[in-house]
Amino acid sequence: MIKTLIQAIAFTLALLLVSSCVNKGDSNSSKSSSDVLKSYQEQEVGRIISVPPAMAALLLDKAQPGNDSLASLLSNTQKVLFLIAPLDSKPKEQKLREDIASQLNEINFRSIATMDNGHEQVIVKTLSSEGENYSEMVVIVSNHKALVCVSFLGNFSQETVASLTLPKNIDILPELNRFLQ
Repeated sequence: MIKTLIQAIAFTLALLLVSSCVNKGDSNSSKSSSDVLKSYQEQEVGRIISVPPAMAALLLDKAQPGNDSLASLLSNTQKVLFLIAPLDSKPKEQKLREDIASQLNEINFRSIATMDNGHEQVIVKTLSSEGENYSEMVVIVSNHKALVCVSFLGNFSQETVASLTLPKNIDILPELNRFLQ
């Protein structure tokens, strides 16, 4: 009887240990890019602005290259958040960009494109959902004066996201901050 009781206690402790490990592993999976961006507002590094996707789509000039791809992305977007962080030096810009990218990597974002035109750096990161689609896309645009980070939450096909990073469309990414003007 005592042996059975000890085995039951040992089994329960093992179950609790495994359960706590599984829960710790899932803690980052419920975190989103919105949480990362909001943390910078809480630290007073920048401010968050939410733009309804339908309103952003109305502001697009269909004649400008890349806007058709952006319109396609916005049609599958539930939420668009901008983090705007004014900067006064190149080292601050680099550190903030790297910090945001690192935090996104911790919640399983992957870089799919990087561009540096000598004046601005652009990083595009995505978070895969189940299947072949992405549930989030983040575009980080930075220079020595400001960092603008745009978070798109929705359900995006790989083709839609890839079309934004094509050479003919890539110039649209640094201009995402025009929605704020």
